[in-house]
Amino acid sequence: MRINVRKTDVMKVCENAPPMSITVNGDTISEVSLLKYLGARFNAEALCEEEIKTRLALARERIGKLDPLWRSRAISPPLKARLIQSLVWPILTYGAEAWTLSKDLRCSIEAFKAQP
Repeated sequence: MRINVRKTDVMKVCENAPPMSITVNGDTISEVSLLKYLGARFNAEALCEEEIKTRLALARERIGKLDPLWRSRAISPPLKARLIQSLVWPILTYGAEAWTLSKDLRCSIEAFKAQP
């Protein structure tokens, strides 16, 4: 297996740990405090506030792009609700199984869910 050191980062998720120094074939891999992996953001404190805010913004953006669909009188409200579940919710909930939610973050998600 070959590792591309320029494309590889390392992140530790631990409090008060000394800096890491990992080398591969004499090249040092850089240590980061924020990592984007498969479209999800992870940070060294294992907090997901930034990720949830990003997901909420992406979902709001998608709703905005579909505005003509929401304004259409030819589409019934139940069908619009199903469209939101299939087109918007997957964007919002991507990676949600790894989130640690505080009361404020949970309220933000619930407020988004309650939007018409």
